[in-house]
Amino acid sequence: AVSAGAGLLAYLGVGFGAAASGAGLAALFLAIFFGGVALAAGIGGVLVWEGLSIAQLVRNNTILKSVAESYDASGKNFDKFVRKYFRTYRKDQGKFTKEQVAAVIVKGDEAGVYCDGSLTGSTKSLKKKLAKNKQIFQYVNKQLNQ
Repeated sequence: AVSAGAGLLAYLGVGFGAAASGAGLAALFLAIFFGGVALAAGIGGVLVWEGLSIAQLVRNNTILKSVAESYDASGKNFDKFVRKYFRTYRKDQGKFTKEQVAAVIVKGDEAGVYCDGSLTGSTKSLKKKLAKNKQIFQYVNKQLNQ
């Protein structure tokens, strides 16, 4: 008599010899289990990668808006950028105005230092060349305190 499990396996295309033996059935279940684990890990990796890419895109967009708004020395993103700058460099808060910070940001944008890799130290892909807030803060601080 063939068990219901073996009959199902035979229906799915697994030979009766492998289905009838306990080792073959265990091997099949292990293959299905580890295949599912590998699939879940792959999907998880893709989701993490996509999440990191979206976060980087949003961060870059915010920096671009801050630089664009610095030409007028006003705007939501620029004001937030300046607040973060003065929180990071508290000594500069009383010495410099946001208009002076804006002038330095504009000068750096016109020179192209935010995307040429000179602040990041990378000459590889554009992704590695784009400066982050921390690097722009350091550049602004260095320019203001010359």
